[in-house]
Amino acid sequence: MTQDPDPQDALAAIGEARTALGRRLVYPLGSRLLHATLMAGLVGVFAAPGTLAFPLAAVVAVGAIVVARRDQARLGWRLGPERSRGAVAVGLGLGLAMMALITLAMSPRLFDGPAWAGPLAVVLAWGMAFAAGEAWMRAWRRDLARSAV
Repeated sequence: MTQDPDPQDALAAIGEARTALGRRLVYPLGSRLLHATLMAGLVGVFAAPGTLAFPLAAVVAVGAIVVARRDQARLGWRLGPERSRGAVAVGLGLGLAMMALITLAMSPRLFDGPAWAGPLAVVLAWGMAFAAGEAWMRAWRRDLARSAV
């Protein structure tokens, strides 16, 4: 190299590369649907009879981990919360919502609640998990673009 690059040009190139990476990252629809279904299943298993709920929840949770690892290996990248405060907020919000929905799913067994509470919790969990996946991607892309500056 005959001359040193200007630091401002180097930073601008890094910023452009990060912004371009954020636009290129596309999480397949099939994987997003599968993750939403697994999260809904995790809520739904708590509507099962008492002794089956926790073993079924463990199976569904392991399934979610296996699918996430498979996608990470297949896609070559992972959307982690290391540098994305927005993604962490989305994840925490989804976790709290899932705990509330698990309580709703268990209400027919524990509190003599209505029979429709369990299926309603599953449908709500699926919708929330799918929407949270979309919000996670947006937050991650936005924070990646912000860190490029």
